[in-house]
Amino acid sequence: MSLFFFKITPVSVISILGIIYLFVQFFISGRDYNIFTYLVIYIIFLTIVFAADRFLISKIAYKKLVIFEFIFLVVCTAWYVYSSRYTMINIETSRPYFFIVYDNSGLKKSDIPSKGLLNRSITITSDSNIHIQKSLEYAAQINPPLSWKFDFYSAKTETQVNGENVIVEIFAQKMNEKELKEKLDEEVNRMKQ
Repeated sequence: MSLFFFKITPVSVISILGIIYLFVQFFISGRDYNIFTYLVIYIIFLTIVFAADRFLISKIAYKKLVIFEFIFLVVCTAWYVYSSRYTMINIETSRPYFFIVYDNSGLKKSDIPSKGLLNRSITITSDSNIHIQKSLEYAAQINPPLSWKFDFYSAKTETQVNGENVIVEIFAQKMNEKELKEKLDEEVNRMKQ
């Protein structure tokens, strides 16, 4: 028993707190039952990490291990913060649908103001087509109006407008697939004129 609480390290503290937090998640009502498998996997992973830490504490000098674990946790935290950065484009419109046109002359990433350390976010209010640079097609998250309550459909197509390859995407609320395709085709035809 003394091995568990002997010479506490940063990884052992995080492992124990993580296991306790995950066990509590089992008892929170309203959880989706599909998440239980992930909770068990994470608990097993943290238990293995804790066991490895306890093994290392018996083989490596305590100060060296604490310094290594601290550096390791700082690097992991920096990697997580960097990898979870996002660019968000929030759209506000009074219409039941809107079009995003990905082209070379649209909104650039550098035009989107910073929000926090690494994130970017902008809100655009428009009832006409919104032009966004092609490089942001998969690098930015497009959010329709909050009043839609995430109940929307989208479709996209690639076309040529004035000799330039563009991608046109429609976001629509309460529209079936056939109507969505018709509106998208109408807009593409209008842009080509």
